Amino acid sequence: MLFERIGAMGLSQFLSFIYLAYGKVWIVYHTISALFTNYSPDYRCKVLPIDDTQLYPNLTELDILNYTTKYDKENQKYDFCSRFGYNTSACVNGSLSCVDTSLPTIPCDRGYKYDTSVMNITAVTKFDLICDRSFLNSLSTSMIFLGMLLASIVFGNLADNLGRLKALILGQFLSIAGTVGNMFSVNTVMYITTRFMLALGTHGSEIILSVYATELTTSKTRTLCFGIINVGVIIGQLLLTGVAYFWKTDYAIMLIALLGTVPFAILAFIVNESPRWLLVNNKTDQAKKVIKRMGRLNGVTLKDEDFDNAKIPCEPNKIGQEMEGKRLKRKSFIALFKTREMSKIVLLLSLNWFSCVLVYYGITLNAGALSGNIFLNATLNSLLEAAATLLMFFTIDRFGRRKLLACSHLITGLGLLANMTTTLIRPNGDLLTVAKVLAFIAKFGISFGSGIVYQYTTELFPTELRSNGFGLCATIGRTGGLFAPFLIDLQRIYIWLPNTIFGAIAIIAGFSTFLLPDTVGMNLLENEEEANYFYKNWRSMGNKRVEEKKSAIYVVNETFEMNEAELQ
Repeated sequence: MLFERIGAMGLSQFLSFIYLAYGKVWIVYHTISALFTNYSPDYRCKVLPIDDTQLYPNLTELDILNYTTKYDKENQKYDFCSRFGYNTSACVNGSLSCVDTSLPTIPCDRGYKYDTSVMNITAVTKFDLICDRSFLNSLSTSMIFLGMLLASIVFGNLADNLGRLKALILGQFLSIAGTVGNMFSVNTVMYITTRFMLALGTHGSEIILSVYATELTTSKTRTLCFGIINVGVIIGQLLLTGVAYFWKTDYAIMLIALLGTVPFAILAFIVNESPRWLLVNNKTDQAKKVIKRMGRLNGVTLKDEDFDNAKIPCEPNKIGQEMEGKRLKRKSFIALFKTREMSKIVLLLSLNWFSCVLVYYGITLNAGALSGNIFLNATLNSLLEAAATLLMFFTIDRFGRRKLLACSHLITGLGLLANMTTTLIRPNGDLLTVAKVLAFIAKFGISFGSGIVYQYTTELFPTELRSNGFGLCATIGRTGGLFAPFLIDLQRIYIWLPNTIFGAIAIIAGFSTFLLPDTVGMNLLENEEEANYFYKNWRSMGNKRVEEKKSAIYVVNETFEMNEAELQ
């Protein structure tokens, strides 16, 4: 009623969605920035003066390797972490008389020389995160996902209890502080710590952004809202690739991120709080002010009779006052496990999240391992994301969330397992192209599924537990992000193993999705009673809300107008 009165998709909602899409740009930019900031280039030992092109102008890179680095004939590769143990300083005036390849090798004692054809400076080259320190590179990436995991626990609870915008402002403060600290890191400990802080704030903001977006919409405009926001995902990926291509330093990448994040944080102070959250928490007067403000932007002036018709009172009545303390009781994620039905939903969604996060970042962060140019591969990944978003927009309301999410997991899993098969054959020529195509099909599938799981999760939990539910599922999902960098590293031992693991998990998640109820065309669930009824019967309560007058939740909904039907 009220949303129909002010317009379900007016200027107010459109501006809010543009703001959220802008925020999504920088959230995605930060999240996958490790693809370039932690890029590990080709390297070898620094061997001055033989490295000096003025003293040795005729030496090629291969010549230098043969003079200084041991070649393993069995594995057909050089040992880049060591060099022959002769004194390179004895080579003077362009002479190679000091070279002695019969001596045993020693670790690189003068540092490393890095290939700068892809990136000039990265965290790997600044802190030498290679050889016996290579685990620190994977650790720094995993700290990003550890920050995401903690954010899922903390910010879901904060958003449900303190409000969406207060939690968003806190998240943005942490993002900015983490970005600045990351830019000026002087050692590995500082770098990893600030990466953790950055991820904590960024992902905390992402959780709130998804929940907030859902609560500004009706069932008719929800898909359009998420479609607009997902445009930010594509822009963020393309922008990151462009910045990395033209500036080629991790400092420039983080500087652009800082310049983009600050305006988003400032605007958070003037954006409206979620009217649904205000109503569920009995902040009726504030909710009325927000709804009136939205109406004015949409060119509609709301009068007192509009709120009377929607049954939103100026002051709580007696029954409402008696129930207010109960309704204001703080909710935690423990409430998600009060019933068997909701526990089942949490576990199934968590498996979906785990699969989406593990496989999505496993493929995205491994773009550098694909044959060809890393910038071209990253761009193609972004275009596949755009295609997945476009397809989702046109199909999600027609075919439903459950079927599409299940199919996306299955397509991803089959694509990865097929890619693994070509890897075992040691692809070359045409098979190399086939392997790349299969990897892109898998990326398309998981991008499609990741877009659905965000919207699906917010729709399956009631308003009073939405942030907690979303946060808990994301928490379990982000453990997949913790494992992704280390699983990628396994390809150094068994090149086929990472995609086998990713593919198997995606297929398991795909089949489990069929056990979830679909939410297509449904109004948002507002309380636990509605949610549990829906989980058990796979349909909304409908008129049952009116019939169960003895329900305490019904009394509060009747008093404060906190359900979707009344808002609309």
